[in-house]
Amino acid sequence: MASGDGKTFLYALSIFPIAVIVFLLLVVSLDSVSSLDNPFQQKLQAHPELNKLYDEQKYSAALEEVAKLRDSAAQKGDIAKWTYYLVEEFKLKTALHSY
Repeated sequence: MASGDGKTFLYALSIFPIAVIVFLLLVVSLDSVSSLDNPFQQKLQAHPELNKLYDEQKYSAALEEVAKLRDSAAQKGDIAKWTYYLVEEFKLKTALHSY
């Protein structure tokens, strides 16, 4: 038996308890997360002006409106709407090749 085999076995043996602890922490944390109110479970409706601008393909104007709505949501502390408008802003910037 080579001397490296024993070290490898001990290394693998020492990793096992750490992996078990990490797994248990994940299970506990997932259970506690499900009990919190999730702001992303509510269905968000796009602003009516945005739908009109999207339909008219006025993406530059829509980008400006989305930035205003995102800033407004940030000031109100509405995380779900802020995230929604952040994603909308990214999609518009990508469509306009202005990222």
